[in-house]
Order: sequence, then structure tokens, then C-alpha cells
Amino acid sequence: MIHHVAIATPNLLRMSEFYKTLPGLKWREDKFSEEGKIRSVWFETSEDSILMLEDFPYSKAPEALIFKMDASFHLEINSLPITKRTDYTIYFLDPDKNQLGYSSYPTQFQYYTK
Repeated sequence: MIHHVAIATPNLLRMSEFYKTLPGLKWREDKFSEEGKIRSVWFETSEDSILMLEDFPYSKAPEALIFKMDASFHLEINSLPITKRTDYTIYFLDPDKNQLGYSSYPTQFQYYTK
């Protein structure tokens, strides 16, 4: 189970405004440096984990961050700038060009014994 994912960005405010529009994410809190500058923006996900956007000199993120798709997301997802679709997943880019997506691929894995 994932506790949190952190995405580094030199564009924290622009990125946080974008992520606030994504279905399934709920803004949780902003974290500040000792100087009073926002250093991190935290979001809760539908899987009870946290997505953190971190102020950093350059963009640094996973190859792709794919969220679980809920049936209620369809209208909001259709308004995203989709770059690619598969049978189960749609992909798009955030303002730093990190690949994001929503997937409906079944998550119930079956284990087979011989």
C-alpha cells in the first residue's frame, strides 16, 4: 500500500492549481518553510494516501502517476487534455509535462497455484 507520492516542481503554485481540479484528489493542506513560503501542497487521494507537490528547482516525478478511475469522473475526465487512451486508461500531462492518468483496470489480482 502506498503512503504518499511526492512530485517535485519549480512551479508549485501553478501545479497546485492544476491538481486541485483533478477528480479524486482533495486538497488537504499547505506546508510552509520557516520563512513563511509555501514549500509543499498536500492532497488526499481516494485510496487514503497522500500526493505531495514539493517546491524544488526542477521537475522530478515518477514515469507515470495513474489514479484509480471512479465512474463519477467521466465528465471531468473528458475535459482534460488527453494525450493517449487504452482500453482501460486515459493519459494526460500536468503543467510540468509529467504523465498522469486515470485507469479502470481491475485491481483484484488473482494468484494461481499449480
